[in-house]
Amino acid sequence: MQYIILIGDELLTINSLKSIDHYGSTRSHTNDDGRHWVIFDDEYVYYDFESEMSNGYYTKKELRKILSEIPFAKPRTVTMGYNSRERMMQVLKQDNFLRAIYVDDDAWNILPIEEFIECLDAMAAAGILDDFPPIRRLL
Repeated sequence: MQYIILIGDELLTINSLKSIDHYGSTRSHTNDDGRHWVIFDDEYVYYDFESEMSNGYYTKKELRKILSEIPFAKPRTVTMGYNSRERMMQVLKQDNFLRAIYVDDDAWNILPIEEFIECLDAMAAAGILDDFPPIRRLL
C-alpha cells in the first residue's frame, strides 16, 4: 500500500472528498474509524482525514518548513492511500477533483496539485514512474 498526503485549507474535509464522483468506481464506503474507501474492481483509493497538520506526523522542524512553502494559515491534511499509481493519477486528474491543494509525496516533495500531476505525467512518459517518489529531480 502506498500513499500521498493532500494538504489544503479548511475546505479540505473527508466530506469534500466523499462528494467527488470517482469515475469508474464500483462502490464506496466509510469504515467505523472514518477511513473512506473508493473501490474500482481490483484497485482502490482511500482517504483518512486529519484535522490539522500538527497531528504528530511531522516534526516541529518539518512542519515549519512545510508551512513556509504553502499558502494556508491553518492547513489540513488527508492521507490518500492507493494500490495502483495509475489509479491514483487518474483520480487526481479528474476534472471534478479538488484543485486548490498541495500534495506531499511522502518523500518531502510538496507541490501544488497541478505541478504534482505534471511531474507524474513526465515520469510516466519517461518510463520511470516506478521510481515514484521522488519527483523533485524533474522540476
